[in-house]
Amino acid sequence: MNADRLKYLLERYRNGECDDAEMAEINEWYHSLNYDPAGFSRWLEEESGDKELAGKLYTNFRGKATPARERRRIWQAAAIVLILAGSTLLFRKYFLPSNHQNDTTQTAVITPGKNKAVLTLADGSQITLDDASSGKLASQQGLNVIKAANGQLIYDFSMNGAGDQQPAAFNTLYTPKGGQYQVTLPDGTKVWLNSDSKLNFPVAFRGKERKVTLTGEAYFEVSHMKNNPFIVTTANQSIEVLGTHFNVNSYADEQTISTTLLEGSVRVSNLFTKNAQTLKPGQQSNLSRHTGDIAVKNVHAEEVIAWKNGYFLFDNQDLPAILRTVSRWYDVEIEFQYTGKYERFGGTFSRSSGLRDILNNLEELGNVHFSIDQRKIIVTK
Repeated sequence: MNADRLKYLLERYRNGECDDAEMAEINEWYHSLNYDPAGFSRWLEEESGDKELAGKLYTNFRGKATPARERRRIWQAAAIVLILAGSTLLFRKYFLPSNHQNDTTQTAVITPGKNKAVLTLADGSQITLDDASSGKLASQQGLNVIKAANGQLIYDFSMNGAGDQQPAAFNTLYTPKGGQYQVTLPDGTKVWLNSDSKLNFPVAFRGKERKVTLTGEAYFEVSHMKNNPFIVTTANQSIEVLGTHFNVNSYADEQTISTTLLEGSVRVSNLFTKNAQTLKPGQQSNLSRHTGDIAVKNVHAEEVIAWKNGYFLFDNQDLPAILRTVSRWYDVEIEFQYTGKYERFGGTFSRSSGLRDILNNLEELGNVHFSIDQRKIIVTK
């Protein structure tokens, strides 16, 4: 049950308007959380400030249990909903058994990532964007580099053509672990750069092609120019488009380079074998770093760009893959202290969640345990 549905049902219940189906739905939700009925009452009272509602739910539903297996399944989903709704601390205070207390040794303060990046200009000078004030940051070849009030970086021509005869100059936008950033390139193309990523691009696009180089992950909304293809180069791959929306994941610690198309059309090529595939919306190509082969499959493209919209979305991914993603956003190291088959998980988490919240939920979903030592996550069975 999502947070909006829960709010709607509780409001109807408070007003005595629930029908039988809605009452059954509330009962199911109630028992999905109900490790301690009295604890539930205290949680709801503290979270909503509604002592009467808390007591009424406790009185009416405490004896109406659902089957244990179903209760556990729903509780797992509800735990994620509550975390997204910001109720994590109270939820854990009142419901989690004692063996779920944080297993934490000398722990550094680990916070979620944020807008954080370093811009390297053509002359080699660097600007730490998260520290920079809004307004004009630099001028290069007739172009102003501006930090907008919302934090994004914008390349804005002040004198069209002023730099046409000057040698090509390049800028690099780098997001460290725990960082992300958005930039509007000189041609109007918008790029969202994920954590631990780097985008190299010209100060001004000249000639027939618009070329940029990417390491890490980025989402592109390419400005349409019929006669000027936009080309993204990664370590082993080239992507050519005219105007489209797509995501590229080219982290060096992943076995494949993934390109996911949301709108338009892209042509993905292996730089060395020249093997190529053309994608349609809703398709994803995966170029193997080992064989050079390109495999294409259908995906839910919106799920792939969940990171851009503020979420982690894991769909039956193995634990190492999930923790690689987590480590980039929270800027932590991962240490596995067991070998063998790794479990697979699915779920949606807010990227603004605390690291411990996510780890606790993974523990609930599978046979795995996490402890934190400074900025290292130690994984055991």
